[in-house]
Amino acid sequence: RVGATPVDFVSPNAQTTDSYGLPYEEHTPEETVSIMTSLQEVWAKAGFVSSVVAEVLERFVKLMVVRKHTGGSFGSASSRDFPGRVLIRNVVLASMENLASAVIHEAMHQVMYVMEYVQPFTSRVVDTEKPEVPSLWTGRVLPLHSYIHACFVWYGLATFWQQALQCGVFHERRAEHQLMKAMKGFDGTNPVDGLLRSRSEILPEVLDTIGSLKEELHAKEIHLV
Repeated sequence: RVGATPVDFVSPNAQTTDSYGLPYEEHTPEETVSIMTSLQEVWAKAGFVSSVVAEVLERFVKLMVVRKHTGGSFGSASSRDFPGRVLIRNVVLASMENLASAVIHEAMHQVMYVMEYVQPFTSRVVDTEKPEVPSLWTGRVLPLHSYIHACFVWYGLATFWQQALQCGVFHERRAEHQLMKAMKGFDGTNPVDGLLRSRSEILPEVLDTIGSLKEELHAKEIHLV
């Protein structure tokens, strides 16, 4: 476990969880120890930076599935069909800062999955959506629902990394890089602009909140480093 969250390397669930369509590979004992140490450090540092993040990790990340793919890159994923389950791959390749961003990124998705069981953010059938909104952070063209999630996730990461830089518990230059990545989509146009042509399909409170994120970040004096 890391905190209160089970970490699954070997169960049938871990072996069959879809990981980018790649086959299961077993970790060595040394890799397992290294990964657990890194996850425990991320949990501790994230909790030191923000009690809110600590609570989100404890309440909404119910299972970490760890996968290994030789020759692949570090990454993470989650699914609205399995709220609370976070998949991370090739953790041994990640810096502490990349791992922290990935864990927090996926944790925020879990919060929104739970919220959407009560009230979906959009009236669209999410599973049949086609990509249509360019991400201001990565340049990828996203389905509407994914873009909505991205706005909240990157806002949360920008807030976290500003706080982390003030605390000094992460490597300063790498933390600055994480902040720059998160702020990229708030540096120019307002992210809500990408949603306006579909506003009739989006919950008004969600649209209004996304519209306020850029102003809130600037009010907190979070700027590109």
